[in-house]
Amino acid sequence: MRVKSHGVAQLAQADALTGYNTLVGLSATQTLGMIIGGGQTLTTGVYDFSTPSAQLNGQLFLDFQGLNNAMIVFRMATTLTTASASSVLVINPGTNDQVFWTVGSSATLGTTTAFYGSIIAVQSITLNTLATIDCGRAIALNAAVTMDTNTVSTGNCAGIITTTPEPATLSLVSTGAVAAGATAWNSTFTSLGLTGAFAAIRRRMRRL
Repeated sequence: MRVKSHGVAQLAQADALTGYNTLVGLSATQTLGMIIGGGQTLTTGVYDFSTPSAQLNGQLFLDFQGLNNAMIVFRMATTLTTASASSVLVINPGTNDQVFWTVGSSATLGTTTAFYGSIIAVQSITLNTLATIDCGRAIALNAAVTMDTNTVSTGNCAGIITTTPEPATLSLVSTGAVAAGATAWNSTFTSLGLTGAFAAIRRRMRRL
């Protein structure tokens, strides 16, 4: 059983890497400065940053403008950090909208941060005390997801998600893989080629 679980974990990690590479390969629609938040509102698109690292301070509003099956992608070349009590809020959602954060190195969510969407980090993810993630999951490809009194929920989505939410806190320990919330990666973006990878992650995690 241990051998089987280890193999399943490795396959799930490979699927997560496929998802990461697909998101990184999308064409950027806008470039942001190092700091986001402070009451800022952004609409759908793929956002890169003018600096390798990015910071979230205060409130960030993501406006889906009522669009269905839309997404917002943020891509950091190295690190993502959030200030304590920062938040990401979705407004005007459609159906099956999602938010993704790809991080080239490590992500750190500050104390009591209320985050939204899925983080995929090449190295590690740290959730400080009482930080939360709604409608998302945290996946580290090569190191650990470190948690401290946190909630990672695949539910609490602003739009209607057609898949049934599953338990969102999971420690998947294998060769370079620890994940939280990896059990229910929604696979709605068939046009981007993400369906196979994300659905496979969901299936393989359920076997652990």
